[in-house]
Amino acid sequence: MKKILPTALYLLMSLSLFSCSIKLGQPPIEMPTSQTNPLLPSTQIPVTWANLNLTGKLVYINGFVKDEVFSLQLQVLDLITGEITTIFDAPKYSWIYYFTVSPDHTQLIMSYSPPPIDNLLDQNLYSMPLDGTKPPALLFTPPAPEDDYIEVEWSPDGRFIYFTHVNYQIPPKEGQIYPLYEIYRMEY
Repeated sequence: MKKILPTALYLLMSLSLFSCSIKLGQPPIEMPTSQTNPLLPSTQIPVTWANLNLTGKLVYINGFVKDEVFSLQLQVLDLITGEITTIFDAPKYSWIYYFTVSPDHTQLIMSYSPPPIDNLLDQNLYSMPLDGTKPPALLFTPPAPEDDYIEVEWSPDGRFIYFTHVNYQIPPKEGQIYPLYEIYRMEY
């Protein structure tokens, strides 16, 4: 099951990217450094939405094919300047499933699978600063290698995180179609 999951996710992401493609007509202008962090790569795009008076930043997952492997990045788009900064380049064969930004906009927590070791695909919760100054760090060690953490959200006051846990190795009970998902709350 775990070996099929990356292939299925790759196929699903590829199909969704090709079925929802649009042409923006905004050729990116490569910039050597970011204005916010000179160590992070950035790109400048024209701000065609300026008349909307948007402010703030949009954090998103960017998917692309590199060396015939689907790869992911976490990027931040400054809605005022049009600067796109890559805050995390996921290594080859890793996967970012879900992420959430803290209410104070300083950090994020993501459901992330680093590159598999010995054919194990672990999906756990990692935290990192939103400015990209540090790589993702494991938030806590799961009780068993088979435990996966799927989604995570912050409480509005930023004091707690809520996350979903599943262990696909636990056999389902009779009549149970889906695995058992549990929701936990943790003080942050």
